[in-house]
Amino acid sequence: MENSLQVTDLLKAVYEDLKNKFPHKELTFEKIVRTEIADDTDWHRSRTGYMCYKKALYIKYNGKAFIFSYGTKCGQYSGDEYSCDLMLLEVPLEEEHQLTEIPKLMRLNDYFKSSLIIGMSDGSLGTNSKGKMAGFSMPFSFRDFVAQDVETKSGVVFMDLRSVPSQVAKYKSGLVNVLVNSTKEFILALSL
Repeated sequence: MENSLQVTDLLKAVYEDLKNKFPHKELTFEKIVRTEIADDTDWHRSRTGYMCYKKALYIKYNGKAFIFSYGTKCGQYSGDEYSCDLMLLEVPLEEEHQLTEIPKLMRLNDYFKSSLIIGMSDGSLGTNSKGKMAGFSMPFSFRDFVAQDVETKSGVVFMDLRSVPSQVAKYKSGLVNVLVNSTKEFILALSL
């Protein structure tokens, strides 16, 4: 299984490679931008999971502007089923001095509202079918790039009844180009 990627490496590579597809400004945040993804709070304790973003691409194209960012799971156990995501957020065209407002807009992506792709902790890929980016779909050839499927331990589950993986999904490196091109085409379609 040479050149196979875990989901975190796959989505990070998509973020890095998309830099070559659009003129952009890379923003590095002074403080990590967090968006809530899970909450298991009750009357005596608080447990919240977050997706955390350290930097983002500010892309201007065809009179529109977008933020594209790679996030990783942080926070409490309630978000443990998630690993990472790629957020695509359409934002107002900003002047240079207004880019400091971008983290506030990103924080509105709670529960993956603007996530194109969500990487799960078992290595599988998902998307938010009810989110703002619901029009994005995985390429038809996606299954051709699975190097290793998720396998679970028989008869063993987490306390929330999720199956416990014995091996996580991995992907062939060629999927990076497929996802970069799909993301590029999606941004182009939004820019019309």
